[in-house]
Amino acid sequence: MALSGLIWAQTACPARADEPPGPFPSPSPSASPAAGNGYAVIGFNAATTSGGQVPPAPGSTAAPLPFVSANAGGFSADLLGRISENYLAGLKFDDYAVRGNDNPFVSYAQGILFYNPHSSSLALGVSYLALQRSTSNVSINGIGFGAALLPRLRSGTSIYGSAFLYPGLNFRGMKSSLTSLEGGLIFSPPRRGGLFFRAGGFLKNGGGSSFSPNSVSGFSAGVGSAF
Repeated sequence: MALSGLIWAQTACPARADEPPGPFPSPSPSASPAAGNGYAVIGFNAATTSGGQVPPAPGSTAAPLPFVSANAGGFSADLLGRISENYLAGLKFDDYAVRGNDNPFVSYAQGILFYNPHSSSLALGVSYLALQRSTSNVSINGIGFGAALLPRLRSGTSIYGSAFLYPGLNFRGMKSSLTSLEGGLIFSPPRRGGLFFRAGGFLKNGGGSSFSPNSVSGFSAGVGSAF
């Protein structure tokens, strides 16, 4: 009798593994946000420069001269970190050695705060730009806004890009504007431990007639690491 009862219980009450699934799906793991927790990139730039005027040296009374188109080379550093679920902070620095005219070093520093909701690839940002030239007392700064396409830092390729406009740059009471664009591809090899490679193009256009160069465009290639 005991054996018969045991057999009846097993047939009447099948194991839970044989039960049909419930009406509600099991929870899935949350998606990894674009750019993850952040990254750092160091790159090398090759550019052409044109436009604007060559300002006189400090203390000189000479008139400004037209800036003649010239090649330039330099480096870039890009740091981005996630400070909360929906916000990221970034710092971009580009430095160019212009091979012509008065052979200046020209640098662009941008501090950016991004709003990045729902782990999406799109981020909206507000930024502060500081633009400097080594051979004269030229320092231009101002606030801008723009958007960025954040890369997905996983094995394979991903697109990145950004566009920022600085409409109210100020230099000695004179107003000007500048547009900063960049875009390209990121390649993350398998089993990389966060390592990735980045290549793309860039354009910086503006700064005012009293500044040179007014246009810097070219190609950048670098290596980075995700956090």
